Amino acid sequence: VLFRSADGVAIGSALGLMHLLEPMGKRVTVAFADRIPTMYRCLPGIERIVPELPTEIHDVAILLECDSIERTGFDHIDAGMIVNIDHHQSGRSFADFNWIDPTACAVGVMVYQLAVASGEEITPEMAGCLYAAVLTDTGAFTFASTDSFTFGLAEHLLERGADSAGITQAIYFSNPESKIRLLGAALSNLEVDGEVAWTYVTLDDMERS
Repeated sequence: VLFRSADGVAIGSALGLMHLLEPMGKRVTVAFADRIPTMYRCLPGIERIVPELPTEIHDVAILLECDSIERTGFDHIDAGMIVNIDHHQSGRSFADFNWIDPTACAVGVMVYQLAVASGEEITPEMAGCLYAAVLTDTGAFTFASTDSFTFGLAEHLLERGADSAGITQAIYFSNPESKIRLLGAALSNLEVDGEVAWTYVTLDDMERS
């Protein structure tokens, strides 16, 4: 399972898919080219994520929210079949099997649909990871694509053991001091010109924080 950007939807979706496939008897590796932020350490299975592709050949490589192999951050993928799962309007059919659903508000929703269709049990571990994916990909349920199905899905995941309060606290309210200090530097450098605003941080700002 491959994903480039190490954010909540990426990590939650990839780990949720891992928790779905392993009870089926599949051997799963979750690989990210980017570093894993500390705020997602609460998700079950986070320690399983590796920064490099395994040397052994895998039958199937599943790419989540990537519009190309290059988007994964890995030079090449040696697999018998490449599966592409995406929900963006800009999604491209580049893989051996492509499931692109722009009506889905989050790729985590698509993994949830796979779990339901498979008939496998949605464990508390899977539920927590998928809840984090949907929570972050909908902007904490604030984006326009969030609908009644999204809230029904969230309810089901809570019923299956997702820790809503713990996940939300870890992702949105548990920032390290260094990040808050760097945000302060960014805000102090804020420039505004009419409806346009921009800011920046320097290497010195980053070192000081």
